[in-house]
Amino acid sequence: MHREPMAVYPVWWGRNFVVNRELCFVLMPFREAWSDAIFDYVASTASKKGLVVKRGDSDPGTLVMEDVWRLINEAHLIIADVTNANANVMYELGIVHTLGKPTILLCQDVSKVPFDIQEYRHVIYASDTNAYRTLSAKLPSHIDQILKDSKSGVPVLDEALTKMNLWKLHDYDYEKLLKHGSLRPLRRLLEQGSREDELAAYCLMTFTYYGLNDEALFWISANTTNTTAGLWLARYILMPYLRPKFRALYVLQFLSELARKSAEDYLTKESPMHRLIAVFRGRDVEAYVTNNVNSDPDLDERIGKFLEAEFKMLNAELKPIGGIVQGPTAA
Repeated sequence: MHREPMAVYPVWWGRNFVVNRELCFVLMPFREAWSDAIFDYVASTASKKGLVVKRGDSDPGTLVMEDVWRLINEAHLIIADVTNANANVMYELGIVHTLGKPTILLCQDVSKVPFDIQEYRHVIYASDTNAYRTLSAKLPSHIDQILKDSKSGVPVLDEALTKMNLWKLHDYDYEKLLKHGSLRPLRRLLEQGSREDELAAYCLMTFTYYGLNDEALFWISANTTNTTAGLWLARYILMPYLRPKFRALYVLQFLSELARKSAEDYLTKESPMHRLIAVFRGRDVEAYVTNNVNSDPDLDERIGKFLEAEFKMLNAELKPIGGIVQGPTAA
């Protein structure tokens, strides 16, 4: 059965938003007796964390939901007061949860929290003279935690950065790489101008390990001048598995001289097998095989056949970007 990747097709016009890491958007009723006072309390607390706080009527426009949609997308953090389950707030909160935005929920009466969101943690306060004391005591730690966990305010980017850091922490373990299917949203972010060189290199490592395809062409082009990509490809060259090793050698030829130099410096420092450098400089894989396998003729033949098949596959997969590699001749 064919599975379509998850996609969102909003009814509002706005697209391609840039997250403002200092923006906090508050969802709450406007006409309750306590609305303005609670908003002032929340704004006062959040502003001490360096945040600019807005709610739906802060930027009045002709189309209210267009403004709400824009502010939800641009905000780093959402604070939603679900007291009395106001219909507008619940509608907007549904959008927030669908987008996966970092959110803090407020409520005056825990017994009236709608069933569907009871599982989420709420900051409970009373709408009396103690409200500010309660919010000023509880909100700061919640805000601190979100700002710590969500560096960018873009859920897919934060998740990928977390996985990348785990990958580095576990000595670049293949098992900590992303999966192909999770890379498309990251590609859209990069196409919109997000410059995350380490993350772009990390995405390229995924394809270098699991297999090159049409999607990999984008990540190769996105990393052309990325010295981090060169360095990490060099790490792959020194790792034990043959396919990632030779894919890394193949991909390196398409990077800039500066990016290739970062790989060369790493290999020179970390590996006594300096012939590896000549491999991606001169594409002389046959010489590498000749000089680095033992003298067992059967082993030479098996490796030669493997490499010949591997490079045919690589050339077929990456032909659209040019630069056909001359594969080795089987022994």
